[in-house]
Amino acid sequence: MSARITAASVGIVSVAAAGLLSGCASPSETQAIIGGATATSSLFSNGAFTEELIQARTFTDGTAVTTRTYLAGDKSRVPLGIDFNGDGRVDPVVAYGGAQAVMQILLSDGEPGKVKFISLTLDSKRDMQELADVAVGDIDGDGRLDLVGAAEGACWYFHHPSSGDTKDLAAWGNTDPEDTLAERIDASNTQLTEGELEALIAQAIGPGVNLDDYIVTIEQLYTNVEIADFDGDGDNDVVASRLFQILLTPKPEIPVPPLRINDGDVLVFVNPGFAVNGHNWTAVSVGRHERQSRLDRDGATGLLVYDVDGDGDFDVISAARDDNNAQIAWFENPGVLSADVPWKQWRIGSVRDAQSVELIDADGDGRVDVAATGGKQMQLVLFLQPKDSPKRTYDWDTHVLAQFETFEPRDVKAVDIDNDGAMELVVSGNAGTVRYFERTADVTRAWTPLVVANFEPPGNVGLLGYGDFDGDGDVDLVAVIDQELEKDERLVWIRNDLIRR
Repeated sequence: MSARITAASVGIVSVAAAGLLSGCASPSETQAIIGGATATSSLFSNGAFTEELIQARTFTDGTAVTTRTYLAGDKSRVPLGIDFNGDGRVDPVVAYGGAQAVMQILLSDGEPGKVKFISLTLDSKRDMQELADVAVGDIDGDGRLDLVGAAEGACWYFHHPSSGDTKDLAAWGNTDPEDTLAERIDASNTQLTEGELEALIAQAIGPGVNLDDYIVTIEQLYTNVEIADFDGDGDNDVVASRLFQILLTPKPEIPVPPLRINDGDVLVFVNPGFAVNGHNWTAVSVGRHERQSRLDRDGATGLLVYDVDGDGDFDVISAARDDNNAQIAWFENPGVLSADVPWKQWRIGSVRDAQSVELIDADGDGRVDVAATGGKQMQLVLFLQPKDSPKRTYDWDTHVLAQFETFEPRDVKAVDIDNDGAMELVVSGNAGTVRYFERTADVTRAWTPLVVANFEPPGNVGLLGYGDFDGDGDVDLVAVIDQELEKDERLVWIRNDLIRR
């Protein structure tokens, strides 16, 4: 069946609308029916949530899972469930890191009321390594869903088979054996210029260091990726956050200490025109310091896309865990995507070790607010948008919704998990825990916490996905459990029986 964009049942209340959204070298040749509805354990609060094994780990270093996509021209940015086969059910996409990174499509294949997936595994067989995130959207405008991954050194684009057959793995991405890097977005592979590198090093280490004493190496890693039409030309572009690690290794027999510099930025990669491969894209810098010729998103991690100022084009919301100024900020789209036209940075707020950001209209005033997690700070924070304007040089109204003692939160998603028409915040993190928080009458006070899952053995739970996987009308969750022992790592979905209790 053709993989057209349809509204799979995800059970989401959008920021713009109050109604529930429902309805509806070459790739690896691995296909296998996996999963089922056998609970591995009943660990969750009062039996309201149950862990359901999708698969024990067949790949290492699970990093991310996504379940939502967006229409290119939808300025309200209403999320839709990923649905490759048009059956109205959510098809999660999982990213795995490591030296040979892979993307995994979990294609729904169960009867109504039963959850089963076909595993479709895609790898570049080139040099795609350390895949950190994956986004799903229609890049070439053919109505079918494509994949974009954030990885070490570059972003990668897997074009959906033109035949419409999602299961034709050999037809994903590059089908030209002579064009070995067609899947790599070439503009994303560009390193720092010599001038940028010198400015960055000078800013970080100051005077008194002689670069001639060192061997300088640069590592870059793309950490998050989103898909949206930033220039309004009808086709989707790509935005990605990027980390830099600059290593200064002393030359032989020179008695100076080694140095390491961390930095980061945000880039938009402009689609050359309904592209079917990674060639001829152009890069536009988003996260650059206004007063200095240097990057300005140290530790760039989380990304969101939304028209924050309501001017008709998409802006970028970014988390940067190592930034000394505004760990949470938004960047105003100038309306023209050009290297010569800067994006204006506006503050949202600060939270140490910012990990993830999410949109939610928490106070119901029709303006988008931002929820964020601070890992080392061990907080869930809400930034309420000011009534006069989101364009602030100081923080939005800031409220701590939860202060943890040992839990380090990672991802946050706004989901109506109990079907009451109001959004809750679902949070993943360390110690094998997933929690959700119900808003209180005064949304600026601490929200009511409930534990969704305590996985055993405990491990880290990273980026979360969600959707109505079993077709029973409520929102379930999906997560990669990263354990200390590889044999304990697994991919699970969490059955939601909350509203039937």
